[in-house]
Amino acid sequence: MVASWPAGRLAGRVIFPLCDPAGHATSAMGRAADDRARPKYKALPADDGYVKTLFNGGAIVQARQSGHPVIVVEGPLDAAACVAAGLPLTVALCGKSYPHPEHFAGLATVILALDADDAGQAGQRRLWLDLVARGIDVLVLPASALADANDLAEYWQRHQTVPGQLVARAIGPRRRCLPGHPMDVQRLMPSRTRDI
Repeated sequence: MVASWPAGRLAGRVIFPLCDPAGHATSAMGRAADDRARPKYKALPADDGYVKTLFNGGAIVQARQSGHPVIVVEGPLDAAACVAAGLPLTVALCGKSYPHPEHFAGLATVILALDADDAGQAGQRRLWLDLVARGIDVLVLPASALADANDLAEYWQRHQTVPGQLVARAIGPRRRCLPGHPMDVQRLMPSRTRDI
């Protein structure tokens, strides 16, 4: 959806709903359609009562119920790339940090896959510390796994998949799929990737 109302704070942007872990809408974020526009992302203001949470936040409750890991990425387009690759339990922080690490409580495993730039890696380290302190098993996709891309959305644009080790860890050895299934690890795993 692209906001088109004339006075809207998110006018002319692609709109992503933000939800808490229960799936309740709390705010929205808009991404500029033009990559040269600054700022690239805008959120609805907290002063108006909006609370910045997660894109696809409802995936957290699904992961709690299923025991599957949640993949945490930086932007909504990174999350969309994971979902397109068959990894629906992906949430986007919509930034380099997240003010509510308590939302991840009750998860057994979280896979962090933030952007490869310095700011993304610094945010990943901070979130890793917060999650480990809560007793959550945390796996990290190394920046080198993104090869020639800065983030998962860019990786998807170049390779039409996400790094194979991310798929393998998200599915896990006990979550095998039939050959040809959208989450078939062998089909999705690029040959130049290594395990996490």
